[in-house]
Amino acid sequence: MFNRLEMDIFEWYKVKYPASTLANQLTTAHFSNRRWTGVGFYLDFKVDKNMPKLDMKEYGGHFPINGPGIESDAIHNNGGCLLWGKDGYVDCLEMYAFGDYFKEEVKVYRLVSLSKAG
Repeated sequence: MFNRLEMDIFEWYKVKYPASTLANQLTTAHFSNRRWTGVGFYLDFKVDKNMPKLDMKEYGGHFPINGPGIESDAIHNNGGCLLWGKDGYVDCLEMYAFGDYFKEEVKVYRLVSLSKAG
């Protein structure tokens, strides 16, 4: 089962890419597995493979697809996330800390846009 942070990150992607193949794929996402690393998570999920594949040109040309920043006292120096996939379908959300820890439970957070340096 997806937790609130994961669902909010999916919603962030849907808002950033409205009426897109990515948004449609995420709408069909079903939880598969969550792995905590101490400095983040890997969330595996499955999407409907009958949906159209992503045209990766819309998302920077290749996986991963950059996501929002995550501001929280439960994440050392805050964090970020990436959507990974294969063969045109998303299948993993990576969440990571910019510092030394990402607590196993994050209840209070704020999603923010990350700007690229330089």
